Amino acid sequence: MSATRQAIVDALDTVTGVTGHLSIPDTPAAGDGWPVWESGAFRFGKLTQPIVHTYSAFVLLPAGYTPDVVDAGDSLVEQLMHALNKVGTVDVAEPVLVPVDNTSTMPAIRVRVAADPI
Repeated sequence: MSATRQAIVDALDTVTGVTGHLSIPDTPAAGDGWPVWESGAFRFGKLTQPIVHTYSAFVLLPAGYTPDVVDAGDSLVEQLMHALNKVGTVDVAEPVLVPVDNTSTMPAIRVRVAADPI
């Protein structure tokens, strides 16, 4: 387990109604959040600089009635961005659909964060 992954999980745990996990839980539910590593790059493209890892942090929203999904998402976006900004630079937050098994998806918020080297 990387220290960065754990830092993201810890940040997710600070958001009311969100439970951080190291990866998607076996039985995903609204409020579950986890990081997914996207890329690593040397800062400023120089080999002498530290590697900055970019992660997407996903948080599932309640599936079902669209106004409830929208309300849940609206109440979380800024909280998630502020919490994850303590780990690194938040690039974007956006709505997504996350596959939770072979046949279904759940609405979620994805926040991309370029983590500060730990």
